[in-house]
Amino acid sequence: MKISCLPVLLLLLLLLGIVHLSVAETHPGDVTVLKNIKAAVAAFLPQSSCVASWDFSRDPCDSYASEKFVCGFSCDAANPRSKRIARLELDASGYSGAIPRSLGNLESLVVLDISQNSFTGSIPSEIARLRNLQKLDLSGNKLSGALPQSMAQLNKLEYLSVANNKLSGTLPVSLFSSMKDLQRLYLQNNQFAGALPTLLFSKLPKSLYQLSLRSNAASLTLDSPDVTRFQDLEVLDLSSNKVRGPLPSTIFLLPSLQQLNLSHNQLTSISSTDHLDFSNSQLVAFDASHNNIRGSLPVALSRLNRLSSLSLSSNHFTSRIPDEYAKKVAADGSTALPLARLFLDGNYLQGEVPSLFLKPLPNLISASFTYNCLKKCPASLSFCSGSQRPDSECRY
Repeated sequence: MKISCLPVLLLLLLLLGIVHLSVAETHPGDVTVLKNIKAAVAAFLPQSSCVASWDFSRDPCDSYASEKFVCGFSCDAANPRSKRIARLELDASGYSGAIPRSLGNLESLVVLDISQNSFTGSIPSEIARLRNLQKLDLSGNKLSGALPQSMAQLNKLEYLSVANNKLSGTLPVSLFSSMKDLQRLYLQNNQFAGALPTLLFSKLPKSLYQLSLRSNAASLTLDSPDVTRFQDLEVLDLSSNKVRGPLPSTIFLLPSLQQLNLSHNQLTSISSTDHLDFSNSQLVAFDASHNNIRGSLPVALSRLNRLSSLSLSSNHFTSRIPDEYAKKVAADGSTALPLARLFLDGNYLQGEVPSLFLKPLPNLISASFTYNCLKKCPASLSFCSGSQRPDSECRY
């Protein structure tokens, strides 16, 4: 039987360096970007950090998860000729400096997460070249300037967070309209200002299920029929802005809405809810505290079966406390969830506290009825243990 000499010959040629097996290496452009990132943060680079472990004497993708490249990125080896960086996820080690513009050359990037660091400067417009990006998290840095309009090209995004930065300017809502798959949008704790007309709800993608614009200076109204477009919206947080005018009752009919926070704004009223069918509502928490809402407490809110937290404190409500609120707290023999948190303090509520509140209510975890115009609110009750308004303020 003849034995082929080819395998032995090939081994000899490999040992002599005459023949090389074709092994996919990291795309050279991607290696350059990684080097640029390390150079950008070199001024403050903790030795225990991911980037400190990057040793370019070895191929990054070939050496990933070794002692040379401990963490910070992962690769896509689908291309037989060159591996591409698919995820760049830096650890929260306090990296500082500007975001390298060359980051836009990572064409295969699906996830970019450099959150909870100290990056400064503006968001480079080149980031718009990351057309495959599904998650972009720049939150918790010190980025400033406006959102680049070019980000509208990131039409595969599902998650976008620029929260907790120093971004400013008028929020270019229209740039989100091309992000048809966007599900989570976090813009809170920045310095976005200016008017946001009903455009806000007409331009945002219907796919959203979490939207936070908390703690900015944006001015807008909610009296738009486009609010009802968001059938999948679960969380809406517009607190600490300049939301003004009436709160449309239709917002309570969003079928998936669970948390609605409109506190610290300039709302003046809540449209009548008495005629609405709340049987399918999923709302668990509603906060409209610290506004300018006048009139009677909305009795119909007690019909929200899953509502367990209600805060209407620091407004201008002048009615009695509805008996229905007390029944909602007790929820005896009811399939509805009881109210566990009820904050009505800082209004001008009148009359006596409903008698049901004077009985032991084990469902009530926390509440406050203080600084109103209530009569017979016994200080022995935790939610009454505080002063009411002086008579001079109660001729409302």
